[in-house]
Amino acid sequence: MSTHLKRPLIIYDAIHQVMEYPPHFAELLHDLINLPAVQRLRRIKQQSLSDLVFPTATHTRFSHALGTAFIASRMIRQIKRQGLLPDFDELSEKILLTAALLHDIGHGPLSHTFEVFLKRLGVDLKHEDWTESILTSEPFARIFQKHGLCGKEQLIIDLITKKGSKRKEALKKEHPHWFLAGDIISSQLDGDRLDYLLRDSHFCGVAYGNFDLNWLISCLTAVDYEGVPRLGITSQGIGSVEHFLLARRLMYQNIYCYAKIVAFERLIVEFLMELSRLYPTHATTLESLLGHFLSLFFKEMAEAAGKREFRQKAFSSYLMLSDDDVWNAVRDIYHFLPKIPSFTKVLELAERLYLHKTPKVYRIHDDKLATLRLPKFRQDLGIEDDSQWKCDTVQVSFSLYSTLEDPILVQQTESPFGTIKTLSLHSELVKQLSDRIEPSHWLMIDKGIMEKDDRRIKPFVEDLIRA
Repeated sequence: MSTHLKRPLIIYDAIHQVMEYPPHFAELLHDLINLPAVQRLRRIKQQSLSDLVFPTATHTRFSHALGTAFIASRMIRQIKRQGLLPDFDELSEKILLTAALLHDIGHGPLSHTFEVFLKRLGVDLKHEDWTESILTSEPFARIFQKHGLCGKEQLIIDLITKKGSKRKEALKKEHPHWFLAGDIISSQLDGDRLDYLLRDSHFCGVAYGNFDLNWLISCLTAVDYEGVPRLGITSQGIGSVEHFLLARRLMYQNIYCYAKIVAFERLIVEFLMELSRLYPTHATTLESLLGHFLSLFFKEMAEAAGKREFRQKAFSSYLMLSDDDVWNAVRDIYHFLPKIPSFTKVLELAERLYLHKTPKVYRIHDDKLATLRLPKFRQDLGIEDDSQWKCDTVQVSFSLYSTLEDPILVQQTESPFGTIKTLSLHSELVKQLSDRIEPSHWLMIDKGIMEKDDRRIKPFVEDLIRA
């Protein structure tokens, strides 16, 4: 990594090869990435638990953040190259690229899996909710002031955290060009998605996420939509956007919703849930096994009343957590936690995770039927109520494209008036895939259960698969 700050900052990357950041952003980028809160992203994997199935998927939120900022820089340069957004100056570009770089700053350990854990606890905090606290903290305030961004913190936060109508409302008081900049940070064709599809595909060792990034960027333009400039594509770029959307669908179908990864996520959420239940009454035993910051996080979580108080109380410890804290806890609990009845469940879960005991997973089509039959089936197998994870259904779903909020806009370059239409009006393929939730339902059964009672389980599973 070069740090000669009067020149463009150059970082080498497995996906984009030479990533060159403009000179006016170089020193700010250098200062930001050396903050502990940003360096922490080196220790949070981009795909949470995917490396348990795809061993090379160990890339991090840090490399993705750099890639997103690089793509955002390319996107805005393409717009300005056309003589558009004349008032979008170097300061504006610094704000945009800062938002792109820091868009994932609020992620906790295991990324979205940790959000599922918090939601199960009744604390529905997403990574965007932590972002405001992080970006208004003293280390960031100091750097923003040094680089002339003092007073721009809320704009950066709004670009990262606000979506759809909330973002439109937040940006009303700003220059209109921030509507287009907001699309670069968060939209159905943003720098985040353009980077993570290529990056995740590469490091999983698959080709599902590949698309022609260079041509897609070359077809970007600014369009006037509802009286403000928005990110759009020329009609020549329709094919590349279709390719991008198909790549995203294939990645969801084959990687992000991969059955065994979903099953492992269920196990680690159950593990964290059980720790949160045990901690108030077994803090002395658990403290040394959880490590300082994870133990402190559980302590603050137990003491907090409500979402707001929890975010304030647990902020400092949350900011110190990374994937390592969770996996070290799995290891140490497996090896050192006393084997007494109170700890049976957490020990069983730690064993599955530490020894990589993958549950058996079967695709089913009627999850309602499975939900009706499972209680009696668990009872027959002697599975206790607090061990439902040993035989349960899991569901994942995704929606590829929405025509209802912030659709991708197409400028018809062959039209003498440059007519603007939404993508689904140009593409029959996109129209067919729009506004649909695509669910997958799975039955997961613990291997230990399968080995003990395979003859009884097999007919039950076959019935559900056929249903």
